[in-house]
Amino acid sequence: MQTLLKGYLKNLYQLRGNKYLFCLLGLIITIVITRFHIEFLWYKQFAWQGILLYKILFQLIGFLIGSFICLLLGFWQNRLTYLNQRIKNKTTSINFSGLNYGLLLITCILIVVATNIYLLEYLITTISQETTTSYYLINPFQSGQDIFLIAVVSTITILSVIVSRNCIQHIQTITNLIFCISIARSWKLWGLALAIPDSGINDSLFDMDVSYSMAKFPAIATILSLLLLLFINTLGSSGWRYLVVGQRLSDWSAPVLTSQLKHQFRPIIFSILLISSALLWISRHEFLWRSTEILTGAGWLDIHFNIPLRTISSIFLVFLSFLVLFRKIYFLKAFRYSFILLSFTPILLEVLLSPILNWIVVKPRELSYQSKYIEKSITATRRAFKLDSIRTSLINPNQSLSKSDLDLGENTLKNIRLWDTQPLLATNSQLQQFRVYYRFASASVDRYLLKKNSTERQQVIIAAREIDHNELPYKSKTWLNKHFIFTHGHGFTVSPVNTKEEDGLPNYFISDLGVSTKVEGNSSLGITSDDVSLAIPIGEGGIYYGSIPTPYAIAPSNLKEIDYPEGDKNIFNNYQGIG
Repeated sequence: MQTLLKGYLKNLYQLRGNKYLFCLLGLIITIVITRFHIEFLWYKQFAWQGILLYKILFQLIGFLIGSFICLLLGFWQNRLTYLNQRIKNKTTSINFSGLNYGLLLITCILIVVATNIYLLEYLITTISQETTTSYYLINPFQSGQDIFLIAVVSTITILSVIVSRNCIQHIQTITNLIFCISIARSWKLWGLALAIPDSGINDSLFDMDVSYSMAKFPAIATILSLLLLLFINTLGSSGWRYLVVGQRLSDWSAPVLTSQLKHQFRPIIFSILLISSALLWISRHEFLWRSTEILTGAGWLDIHFNIPLRTISSIFLVFLSFLVLFRKIYFLKAFRYSFILLSFTPILLEVLLSPILNWIVVKPRELSYQSKYIEKSITATRRAFKLDSIRTSLINPNQSLSKSDLDLGENTLKNIRLWDTQPLLATNSQLQQFRVYYRFASASVDRYLLKKNSTERQQVIIAAREIDHNELPYKSKTWLNKHFIFTHGHGFTVSPVNTKEEDGLPNYFISDLGVSTKVEGNSSLGITSDDVSLAIPIGEGGIYYGSIPTPYAIAPSNLKEIDYPEGDKNIFNNYQGIG
């Protein structure tokens, strides 16, 4: 253990001269501190510092657990390197040479590249999708951007190992860092899995509480997937280091593994097989979330073919993993091969035969096969939306209206809407937008008490004039403009829903906010401008929190922000809020 610790510390000491690695770490630390400061200010304004503390605590625990796992793998790799150094100068029989040696090299580097792509894709997903609580089975081939990422990672990794065969150690360090950050960034999964209460409702397939499939399954499946990727990556990089140590790369050959090296490789292969078994076992819950053209959830083929195959494969993988670990248990060679066959054949059968069986067996008689499961899906959906608690009652309405009926419904009849939100937004874009970089994105219908000494509510449509950075002129799309100058929209309109102008345009209670603010009443509704001013105070017209996705704004600052246009000029202001 002392030798292993010294070797590990020696590797860390050697990294001190890698200025690029430390620059990367410095950049990451700077980004983390900056984001934390912004988040602290946001949580502070709502007095939610305790929630932020829980979030940081979950992330810190996740990072420390990930670091501990990477440290254990580091000890294992240093032990492997120590044993490898002992045999590199010895004369041993050659087992890997020529084509076999080249194929092993290519396999190892492909393993490193593929696992790094998946881990990096997962990390990017956790950063870009803050609120997502399910990252299970990330698919890295969903867009052109992902394919670009694959090309970049592959090129950098391959060029690095070509330039320096020892560069794989630095790649492994970066991989470990990505893994630790990914664990930390997945705090939402662990937090939800630990906090979600039991619903008291069990699914009909596995007879487990539905909270398990909703929150605990994604968390466990994700951690198992990340662990599997890390262990496979470590195995690939260790294989590469074994093949290129000393003069083996120039000789294009490597000696046979000694008994000590074989014994050293067993724990990680055991771990990979055991994690794969657990992942296969738990992945059966994935069928509860699958959707087809006519069914959401597990169907006939899943229950009678796919799930049993995964169960069989998972069980035999457990036996195979212990067979690898305890090699001193002597089994017949045919018996060992049968375990390997029984472990991996069911997965191949699911991949190859499942689409064929679905096409040949299920599709022609889909209704008869799936009706039972469609009924279960409908029942579960009704329960999820609480539609099963709806009670129906028969009402026989009176066919004739009396004057008392009209008097009772007078307020409702007066507020019958003439205006829909879309025509109003289209009109606002022509009359109230003022600049191309402003946009009325959405409108809301609400009711206000506008008349003095009256309980009668007036229905209105409210629309906000927000800023749309995508519509800024090309030359104005600078970093300074997007984050310091064009920080907010300005103004809103309030229109009654049940009146119009003589030319068909909408009436406005509030319009032209900022340019020449108009607050008007409506004589036909018996509402004065004073009533509107009292009920809807305008105050500051800047809109910093809107519905259009925008870049972050840094405010207040010493720079003047564009508040609203007035003719050919712009009126400037500074943020006066506390958020």
